[in-house]
Amino acid sequence: MSQAKKLNELGSKYRGEGQDEKARKAWKSCGISMEESDEEYRASYGTVPVRLNPESDGEVVWGQRIDPARVIIENIPYPQTSFGWKDIVLHDGAPVGHRILNGQEVPVFNSLGLYQKSEMKTFTWNPKDESLVKQVEDRLQGQGGYLEVWSKNVRILCKKCSEGVVHAKHDEKGLSDTEIRIGVASASDKIIESINDSILKNTKEKIQFWNPKAFSNP
Repeated sequence: MSQAKKLNELGSKYRGEGQDEKARKAWKSCGISMEESDEEYRASYGTVPVRLNPESDGEVVWGQRIDPARVIIENIPYPQTSFGWKDIVLHDGAPVGHRILNGQEVPVFNSLGLYQKSEMKTFTWNPKDESLVKQVEDRLQGQGGYLEVWSKNVRILCKKCSEGVVHAKHDEKGLSDTEIRIGVASASDKIIESINDSILKNTKEKIQFWNPKAFSNP
């Protein structure tokens, strides 16, 4: 292992322990430029994919990298992962696979665990059609929440694809060709209750807090 890689891993270790000054020193020693500050270091390192629970289900989500060891999750992960929207996770510095972003390959990093939990809870919604999705999305965004149509955004990949570069030959189908599955993130149960009692008042398909017996990965 090179000296630079050792220092980078040491910086990630210190970051996970909350030792900001030591983390900065280690990262600077391997050539990463950082401004001096008494406050916790944060910067923009771009959008990257991170693999949650790499030893088990290994769901890959996208997030904003805020230093060499941390990513803010920008997708809504499956609730089974125990991660949520806007959680901050620590990640390994060694890429395991790649994804394509704006025509360019970007590395996938394996998560090392949760650094900071967000206040967001994950809910699920299986509407029969998308006629009310925009209304629900607008209400959520106005209340600081988020909505993601999993049945459009999620792809199930073979292990070779997931840990390599995704390409057509190894792509699998999405969750379903017909069923609509939506992840909902909100900090408040009351916001969800309000949406169910207003926008979704005349439908049977309500937004629900995740129930592992009723909702699972394909």
